[in-house]
Amino acid sequence: MTTTLTDLQYQMSNGNWTPCNDRSEAFVAECMVWRKLSRDEVIGALCAGKTLAYDSDWYSKIRSAPIARPMVHRPTHAPCPRCGASSPSRFTTIADGDICDDCV
Repeated sequence: MTTTLTDLQYQMSNGNWTPCNDRSEAFVAECMVWRKLSRDEVIGALCAGKTLAYDSDWYSKIRSAPIARPMVHRPTHAPCPRCGASSPSRFTTIADGDICDDCV
């Protein structure tokens, strides 16, 4: 994963993460001073997925924005072994049943 300065986020005091936007360079510079690292080391650590502190407050951290992952559809119920139905609404008669209502 490569990090650009537009991908950076900082943590607010309420715990939420917010984009650094035009303040990215300032946050990286503060991180360099606080952590005693070079700019390349800071960017490298962020690219590696690390969260870096830039001050002594518990929330004073920057990170690379997480990558949005596509949602994967997973069936909510295993299909009926007799007829193959997989709709959860068809499995209401027996709470732990493997067979759908139509096959009971």
